[in-house]
Amino acid sequence: MLFNPGHIVVLLVVIALTVPALLQVWWRSELPVLGKSAWTLVIAFLAVLGPLLWYCWWLSTRIMQRRSGRS
Repeated sequence: MLFNPGHIVVLLVVIALTVPALLQVWWRSELPVLGKSAWTLVIAFLAVLGPLLWYCWWLSTRIMQRRSGRS
């Protein structure tokens, strides 16, 4: 099986999105273990979409926390 540079770029993008998302789920989130496990499955099985969903969810919760803290 031959890989062209496009395959390598796509692989690197998937890794660059997935690894930090998984680290953030397990090290920086206050989710219970069941929530962390569910997000891990989403991130792992939905290659690019999973990490993007995690980042959107994480960012939205951060924004909501900041807004509720200001009131």
